[in-house]
Amino acid sequence: MQLTESILLETYKRFEALCDDLFSCRHGVSAYIVEMERTPDIWQRKVPGWKDDFYTLKHLRWLRNQLVHNPSAPGCTDEDVRKLQTFHARILNRQDPLAVLHLLRSAEEAHRPSEREKHPLHTTVPYHWSEAPQSETPNRKPVWPFVLLGAAALVLLAILLCLP
Repeated sequence: MQLTESILLETYKRFEALCDDLFSCRHGVSAYIVEMERTPDIWQRKVPGWKDDFYTLKHLRWLRNQLVHNPSAPGCTDEDVRKLQTFHARILNRQDPLAVLHLLRSAEEAHRPSEREKHPLHTTVPYHWSEAPQSETPNRKPVWPFVLLGAAALVLLAILLCLP
């Protein structure tokens, strides 16, 4: 194994560990790629270099797998190592595609008027439930069983998504 390949594999281990922490699962690089694949095109176009980053990340994962599982695989280049190190640094600096996407979505939500501001009926005199006549107050069932069921479903979904 050449020195460049050894450096790439060591760098990839650190990169994988960072992505594992980021997604709270094993195979974090694959989780990162899946998250990029799931992002709608309309959002992908808003992040500069999204497609290049996506294909670079897939190539680096493929290259790592070739080096580990196929001894006669073609070697890697110094450029491959540099790209991996750069992507790692971008994640740490919150300049990676998913971090930029998160910032764009947050900014758009901050500028979007709330549902309450959109509807003129909600801007009238405030009405509080305690002011309602007794006949208008519905019998309410406890909400906590549904919240508990929803949380369990989310945990199960997170576990299923992170399995290899």
